[in-house]
Amino acid sequence: MVLNVNVPSRRVGNLRGLRLAGLASFGAVQTQITEIGGGQVGISYSEPDYSGEPESDASLLAAGWATLTPLKPVCEAVDLDVTDLLDP
Repeated sequence: MVLNVNVPSRRVGNLRGLRLAGLASFGAVQTQITEIGGGQVGISYSEPDYSGEPESDASLLAAGWATLTPLKPVCEAVDLDVTDLLDP
């Protein structure tokens, strides 16, 4: 298990406490790519709206809470034999 801990950028005395939180569905920045025309594309960045996820880590951080999220790490499964999946 890995513990993901986030702390808002504020003075310790202004922290509201520590909350268990799920991960927000988007990261800190959303990217949108649009075709402008003539082979050119436009890229825009925006901060996601977390108002629909009030118990997410991002929403709680914005409200002044430090957050704790337990994670299961992704790692190589060296104990699994998948050679049958390869072409002969």
